[in-house]
Amino acid sequence: MATTARAMGPTARARGRATLGRARGRSARPRVDARAVDAAVALAVAQQDVAFAACALGEALVTRENTATGTPGRPNLMVVGPACGTLVGAFALIQSDDGTATPAGLAIAAAASGALLVQYAKRFDDTPRAPLEWPGPRLYPTLGVMFSLFALLANAEALPRILNPLAVG
Repeated sequence: MATTARAMGPTARARGRATLGRARGRSARPRVDARAVDAAVALAVAQQDVAFAACALGEALVTRENTATGTPGRPNLMVVGPACGTLVGAFALIQSDDGTATPAGLAIAAAASGALLVQYAKRFDDTPRAPLEWPGPRLYPTLGVMFSLFALLANAEALPRILNPLAVG
């Protein structure tokens, strides 16, 4: 019997057990109740989006206030404001626990993070270097690029997990 079980292979044995289960009135697969959205993933990404929006807007306002008009690398509030507002709006969509709105919120937040990433990269390029100052005027644009990238990746990596919570372990 042991030789027969080895010859059958694991697939055939599993099939045999499933048939036995159906014969006794049980289904072949256990029923799994899956939510449309993995709540832990959605909550974490949504909170990160709101925190990033608050920090990006706060940094832009403070830097704009402390930087003279016409200075290269001064934040553009026409980009930062709508992008931060979009991140907060995406928070509402992500928290809706809807199978359609949550992925849309993640995609919208990824686009807004990408817009902030481009804006911070442009600020980094436009800001003149000051080798005698530490940490230097390029610090905030550099941190903005880094955190924008983190936010973009968090939203992009959460998307497959939200779309199919059982496929991603």
